Order: sequence, then C-alpha cells, then structure tokens
Amino acid sequence: MAGSIKDTPQDLFRSATAAHQAGQLDKAARLYRRILKVGRGYPDVLHLLGLAEHQLGNHAAAASLIREAIGLEAGQPAYHNNLASALVAVKDFAGAIESAKRALVLVPGYTQAQNNIASAHYWRARIAQDEHRYADAAADYRAALAIDPSLAEAHCNLCFVLTMMEDYTGAVTHGRAAISLRTGYTDAHNNLGYAEHMSGDLDAAEASYMRTLAIDPEYAPAHNNLGNIFKERGQQDRAADAFRRAIVCVPDFARAHFNLADVITFTPDSADLERLRAQASLIAARAPEQARYIHFAMGKALTDLGEPDAGFRHYLAGNALVRRMISYDEASVLKQMHDAPSQSVSGVGAPSDIPIFIVGMPRSGTTLVEQILASHPAVRGGGERRDFAAAIRACGLGDPRRLGETYLARLPALGAGQTRITDKLPANFLHARLIHAALPGARIIHVMRDPADTCVSNFSKLFDIGQEFTYDLGELGRYYVAYHRLMETWRRELPQRAFTDISYETLVGDLEGEARRLLEFCGLAWDPACLAFHKNARIVQTASATQVRKPLYRNAIGRANEVKAHIARLLTELAKL
Repeated sequence: MAGSIKDTPQDLFRSATAAHQAGQLDKAARLYRRILKVGRGYPDVLHLLGLAEHQLGNHAAAASLIREAIGLEAGQPAYHNNLASALVAVKDFAGAIESAKRALVLVPGYTQAQNNIASAHYWRARIAQDEHRYADAAADYRAALAIDPSLAEAHCNLCFVLTMMEDYTGAVTHGRAAISLRTGYTDAHNNLGYAEHMSGDLDAAEASYMRTLAIDPEYAPAHNNLGNIFKERGQQDRAADAFRRAIVCVPDFARAHFNLADVITFTPDSADLERLRAQASLIAARAPEQARYIHFAMGKALTDLGEPDAGFRHYLAGNALVRRMISYDEASVLKQMHDAPSQSVSGVGAPSDIPIFIVGMPRSGTTLVEQILASHPAVRGGGERRDFAAAIRACGLGDPRRLGETYLARLPALGAGQTRITDKLPANFLHARLIHAALPGARIIHVMRDPADTCVSNFSKLFDIGQEFTYDLGELGRYYVAYHRLMETWRRELPQRAFTDISYETLVGDLEGEARRLLEFCGLAWDPACLAFHKNARIVQTASATQVRKPLYRNAIGRANEVKAHIARLLTELAKL
C-alpha cells in the first residue's frame, strides 16, 4: 500500500530517525521499539530510543537503554554524553560526571560533555546548597564556553552559579550573553533577574522578571521571585499574590508554598492552608529537596493555628532532610571559634567611625536592631554585608590599617545627610577583635536573646544558604555554647566605647529606653522615627524581612517552652553554659 511503513529494520530505522528529527518523539520511540522486537543487537537504535525517552522525560528508562547500547559498542562518545544527560536528570551526579569524562576521553574538547559535567556540579550544588560545588560548576561551564562561546545554556547556568558565589558582575554578564544568543530564553531572563536581585538592584530585577513573564505568563519561578522582591520592599499583600500566582501555575511548586507561608498568617478555613495540606499529603512521594519546603511551610502553618507541637514535628522532619543533604564540618567550625581569641593583630587601624556592626546569633534580633537604627535619618541600613571577611581574605591580618581601609572601600556610598552605615552580618561576631583593631572608631552591637528561644527560632527556619549548624538540635546547641563563650572573651577584652550588648527581651520590654541607649552608644542624636521602625520602607533581605514590618510583639519570647518535649538534645547542650 502506498505510503505504508515497511517492516525491514532499515526502513523502520529511516522512518524512525525522520520522525525523531521532526520532533515526533512518540512516533520515533514506537518505531525504534518495533526494530528492537526483531532483536536487541542494534546499538544505534537502543541509543536513539534512549535519547527519545530522555527528551520525553523518561530519564531512568533512557539511562537503561543507553547503557545497553554502550554494552554493545563502548566507543561511541555520543552514547556516553547522552547517558550523562540522562543521569543528571535522575540526580545520579557522580555517574553523570563519570560518563561525560568517558566521552571526553574519546573526543577531547567535546563541548557537550564538558557542559554535562558542569551541569552535574550545578544541580548537585543547587540541591545540597553547597557553595564549593558551585565553584566546580563555574570552572566546568567556563571550560565549555572556552570551546564553544555560543552555548546559551552554559551562559544561563553560569549566571546562576556566579550569583550564588556572589560574583554579581560576572553573573549579569553571562545572563545577558545567554539572552543575546536566545532572545526568548525564559530561564536566562529569570536568572539575570536573580543576579540583579541578589546584587541589590531590585528595580532591574523586577524588570527582568516581568520580561520573563511577557514571554511566558505561566513561568512560575518568575512569579515566585517577584514575590520575594515585594516581600523585601515590605509589600506583603503583593508578595502573597505573586506566590499564589506561582502556585496556580505549578500547584506542587514547593518553594512558592514555603514563601507564601512566610508572608501570611494561616487561618483554619483559608484556601492557602487547604492547598498546602494537599501538598503535604504527597510529601512521601517528593524528592527531599522539595519535601523540605513543604515541611517547613506546614510547621509555620500549624504554629499559626496554635498547634506548635504538631508544627514542630514538621520542623524536625524538614531539618532531618536538609541535614542529610548538606555538608557540615562541625569540628572545623567549633575549632575556628575556639581559636579566634588566639589570633592577634598589632598596629593602628583606619580612623573611621562610619560602620556600626550588629553581630550575634542568627534569629536573635539583629534585624530588629538594624531596622531601629536604619530608621534614623543619619544611618544607612547596609544589611548583611560580607565585606569584612572579604577584606580579611584580600589583606590578611598583618596590617590593621590596610584591612580597615579595604573594608571601607567596599562599602556603598552614603545618602544625603547620612554619616553612618550598619553592617548586620551576625557571623561577624567571630571577628569582633579584628574589627576593633582595623576600625577602632567603629561600634559593635552584640544582640542577645534567650539561648533556647534563639536556637528554636533557628531550627524553625529554612535558610537560603549557609547556617549549616542549624539543622540538627545537638549541633545547634554546641554551636551556641561555642559562640557564647567567644562573646564572653570579647566582652572582657573590648572597650565599652566600642562594644555593647543589647538584650532582645529588654528591647521588646522597653523599646524607647533601649533605642535611646543604642543611639547614644553610636553617637547619634535621638530621633523618634526609630520607634516607628516597622514603617521604614527600606529593602530588607534577611530571614526576618517579614517580622520587622510589624510593630513590636512579644509572642516570640518563651517560644522554646511550647516545644520543650521535642528539644531535649538541644537543652542538654545548652546546659553546659
């Protein structure tokens, strides 16, 4: 019959490859399978059927078929490369890297294989929140682009990688390169927006996200990222709407459910709660990196509903998932805190009183203190800056004046009428002595909160990156004890004109009194705007961005008592204080 498909393997193969090249993947796969019914001794057919299955999203089946092809003919670089692609998709990153390297042995300079190695590092880093893997991914993407600069996907992913490594200039460059190569590339527009977002240019980021949505109005990550911008601007209702739009586009978008939970208060009859419960019922079927978001969102929802015990069970489950995913060298971290007092630096530092450092444990009230100070017209809120650690890496410890000047050169310019800037990176507590040596005119404000409340608050928070010590109650307790002992050392050593403590509980109980004391310590005149800190429209990019938009509240005090039955391991460690 004219136009019918003949049954010889050769004719079937020609028809299958033609369908494959035309993008008719289901038809191609069906024809490849007909050939394999005759016999499985056709490596090209096995490989191409595996490739079609990979393109259809059946990645495990694809890997199995391509492995079978390699068993028949191991010298084909495309087989190993496409196996690497399938293994990246099923999260077998070690296997993907091994397969891609085999392709590179067969064809040195094989661009796609180099790109697959980079993608394996990239996705492993994203899932595990491991910044060291990002460095590996960046090196591999650069190697791929050195071979072929026209790889839009490599530029796009390198944009994200460099953002996570805080190289925002490089990230923006590669994001724009990806877009120039592929104008309607939604992932590239979104990643460029994220780079601009993390660099602090929220207007540019919003424009990039909006361009993403102009190309694809159903692109859920851009809705989610817009929600984060609105949250940081204090526009909580707009943030909630954006997160809901993301969920409408992708109902199982776990990160959007998690973000929505942070900006709303759940009520028993809310549609948001109903949608979240539906996702929670499917937790067992989710990959760990997605399930963690649902657990933390459910923990927040149940706590809002007055069920802290049930909520904390979700926090326990979510933290356990994260702890298995991340790498945390507790011995090294505790040793660093133990050894910090033995570091000494001599000489005269840079003469500047511009910086106000706010240090302490995460979730201790540092953002609240910064928001109070940043409401003063003479103070710029600098947020969580990593400039001092960067200055140490650049200068070492030999010249405190150079260290101080390097740090000052990294700070943003002050606005009209501003004479001071806050640096609210809690972990700078580790460098308190060095800060004073390099910047003897700087002020260091140490924020303290009840130890158990501080630790429970940390345990109830899923951080974007870092804070690896917070995901196990025993490790969290040991970290707190080491931090507490180090602060006792700094308190003894540093002069009162440079260092002061402030208690979160005392601040909540006497806002005006403690605000006046803070301003006096910083050498600033009293301004009543500091009492209306929650009305300050400045950008807040910390885990407490939602909380500091509210008037002062007391319900965070004594939080640990509500979940005492679950935190015995934590309390055992804190008892060592």
